[in-house]
Amino acid sequence: MKNIRKRAGMSQKELAAGICSQAQISKIEKDDEIPSAIILNEISKKLGVDMNYFFDIQQSHKIEYINSVKNEVIHLEKLKKYNELYEYILKVKKNPFFQEGKNLKFIIWHEAICIHYVEKDSLKAMELLKQGPHLNLNEKGHRYSEVDIQIMTSLAVLQKELGINEESESNFHKALDLLKQLPKVSDQNIELKILFGLAQLYTETNRFQDSLLLSQKGIRLCDEIETLYLLGHFQYQVGENLAKLGRHNEAKQAFNRSCLIFQLQDNQQYVKLVKENEDELLGTNN
Repeated sequence: MKNIRKRAGMSQKELAAGICSQAQISKIEKDDEIPSAIILNEISKKLGVDMNYFFDIQQSHKIEYINSVKNEVIHLEKLKKYNELYEYILKVKKNPFFQEGKNLKFIIWHEAICIHYVEKDSLKAMELLKQGPHLNLNEKGHRYSEVDIQIMTSLAVLQKELGINEESESNFHKALDLLKQLPKVSDQNIELKILFGLAQLYTETNRFQDSLLLSQKGIRLCDEIETLYLLGHFQYQVGENLAKLGRHNEAKQAFNRSCLIFQLQDNQQYVKLVKENEDELLGTNN
């Protein structure tokens, strides 16, 4: 409104004349007050624009803001800056744009992750994750979305870490089934996350052959979508399973492939971890 008023060479007082007070115009331009439909209609006519123009601009700004918030959340999580992320989440969740629908679920999902890492309250985080996919279930025509499946995957991972293995496995499989039902998937990494979490669970519960098959499926999917995301982890999981199955030569080759991938990603921490675990699983003389 301010930009259009200035382009028209009009002062706040001139715009307000016969419509409202100059103080109201000032508040509206500062986004401190939302005008009624009647006032907005009169302002629009005086400025020579359609009233829908303002709604279109507002919608554009809304989408831009939501995307910027989500990008910042993902960025902070990737850097594992959970304390900073938690403060950001608590601030953002007060915004009306993040108080319903998929945006609310997105916030709940990452708030739970922060509670797990910052407050060290895994049970509280788990209960919050359980709440996420069930929001808006009673809405007509509701269907599970990608964010529901991501929440379910995070819940399964957390349950695995807490040793709640049966529920964890059930949620991993449910997430995979729901993912197949989506007409279109924008984030192809979701399936990789599910496969890797389930492969880890199978290894931890001594189902080494099942884990090996899932890890190999994950590697094929990485090749198919041409990504290095989790590829080094899948190769390590293959090595660990082969070592547990007594197939040491094959295991060593998988560990070498894992290290190579992590070196390509300049992730020396994981290179060191793989080598340490390889020594433990195979023995330093192998």
